[in-house]
Amino acid sequence: MSDSPMSPQQMYIYGGTGGAGGGGGGQGGNGGAGQGPRVYVTGDNNTIYSAGETEEQERMKVLEWISPLNFLVRHQEITATREKTTGEWLLQQPDFVKWKSGSGNMLWCSGIPGMGKTVLVSKVIDHFQQAQFKDSSIGIAGVYLNYKEMSVQTIENLLGAIWKQLVKSQDIEAAKALYDAHRDQKTRASIAEIQMLLSPLIEKFKTLYIIVDALDEYPADKRDVLVDHLMQLGKNVNVLITCRPNVSPPPGIKSLSTLELQASEQDIRNYIITSLQGHKRLSGFMSKDASLQKQILTKIIAKAHGM
Repeated sequence: MSDSPMSPQQMYIYGGTGGAGGGGGGQGGNGGAGQGPRVYVTGDNNTIYSAGETEEQERMKVLEWISPLNFLVRHQEITATREKTTGEWLLQQPDFVKWKSGSGNMLWCSGIPGMGKTVLVSKVIDHFQQAQFKDSSIGIAGVYLNYKEMSVQTIENLLGAIWKQLVKSQDIEAAKALYDAHRDQKTRASIAEIQMLLSPLIEKFKTLYIIVDALDEYPADKRDVLVDHLMQLGKNVNVLITCRPNVSPPPGIKSLSTLELQASEQDIRNYIITSLQGHKRLSGFMSKDASLQKQILTKIIAKAHGM
């Protein structure tokens, strides 16, 4: 047992004490503490972590088991490339404002390939993250679909990824219990079990916003199923989905609004200017010819066709 002071709810168990040091030219010192297996016991329920595993490590293991997906990393990557003012127009769009202020609503946003739907999604997620800082009753979760990751982007994992974004620093005892129940069989949580984890979390929010990018990249035979699961998460859940124009909303969705997305000329202009300024040779040419930037902008915007 360790000689150091312990919390009433913490106990460390080590291996036995080493033997006395052997004789030599002088008296050998005492042997060090034995380094047998270490067990860490914590909490009222005596949760045990093996081989030096900390509580945080155990938490991360459970989170990864619930879902290996982490859309926050993808969101950070997209946000880093987005111009600061890009997408401001969408936040002021009447259909968006109406969707945002309601409850149990779906906003179906379609747009042509290359018009910047993913960048707009990152803008919307940032908008609600900032709102959450001021009002903790607002919940936000983002999903970035990608056809290259369909093998791992199962409905179970997508719902689990939403749960991971919502649980944050809260306790995950229910998830730990679920993990323990599956551990011996080496099985995964079912859709119903993850929904059971989500339900009490969602009830804590006045409104939860779930933003899903690129539904067209999800398998056609599973799109409606995914949308149905999202809309059934709770009456306080608002869902925004982006997709290409060839994908239609599932039938029977109540409180459905549709919005056709088109890249604004100002967004395109800002993107081109930033790109030009970041190109050393082009910026050098433009510094010598004040009209060159204007010519480039005019030509590219005319050819962009909203992309």
